[in-house]
Order: sequence, then structure tokens, then C-alpha cells
Amino acid sequence: MIDVATGNITIHNTAIAIGPPLTRDDFLASALGRNAPINVENESYCSYNARIAAGDLMPLPADLTLYFYHQQLESLSIVASDDRFGASWDDWSEEKELSRKQFHDLWLADIAVSANAYFLWGQLSSDYDAKSGFSAIHLRYSWKGKPWRPTTTAR
Repeated sequence: MIDVATGNITIHNTAIAIGPPLTRDDFLASALGRNAPINVENESYCSYNARIAAGDLMPLPADLTLYFYHQQLESLSIVASDDRFGASWDDWSEEKELSRKQFHDLWLADIAVSANAYFLWGQLSSDYDAKSGFSAIHLRYSWKGKPWRPTTTAR
């Protein structure tokens, strides 16, 4: 479940809420964090992957990637993981990725969350990136204690 008021994600069978207040140390001390391999480590930035069982967040298994800057959770990606979307790059197709995006959008609608919206805590978006060939739900949180604001370019 995603709480749009706070940006927190609640995962069944997990003792922590994942959201803006979560520190890197608290994540690593949790059962979820202890089993999460490092995705990319380039200090002061570090990201971790976590696997969530079907029914604990969404109806399908989900892969989470948590992105930290020092201790602060900066952003989070959620990806539905199911063979119908392809089991490897050998099985990849744009049609399957667009199907994954559709699943993400329908799941967000089912839990009454807009697929692309701005909040006081940050931004939530459901995207398909044709360049990387991947679909994901992204939550981007405020940074360094400042409220999150969309970037604009003056012309």
C-alpha cells in the first residue's frame, strides 16, 4: 500500500514502513534490508534491491530498488515481477514491457493512487522508458530537508 499523504509504503510481513523518514541504517538493520543486495555503490550514493512476495505489496511479486544518499532515502522504484512480462532479456519485448506498465497503472488505480502526481513529500510516476526498455513505478522524495518541487526551466 502507498500512503499518498506521507509517501510511505507498507509491506505486509515487514516491520518497517519504507518512505521519507527511513534511514539507510534502519533499512539495513531490518529483515528486508539484511537480505537486500547492493545494486550500485558509489558513495555517497548507494542503492539496494529487495524482493517482495506476491500479496505483500501488490498481487504479483515485486522488486524494489531503494536509492540512498548518505542516510536519506532519496527515491524508490517498484517493478512487478512475473514471467508474463519476460523472465530475462532473452525473453524481452516492448509489448511485454508495455503490459507491465499497464499492470502498474491498474494496480495504482486499484489502490486509488494517481499514476503520475506531485505531493508534499515528492512525486510518484509510472513510466515506460523506451531507451532502457523498462517499466517501473518511481517515488522521488524531498531532498536535504527541502520540499520536493518539479524542476522548471526559464526561457
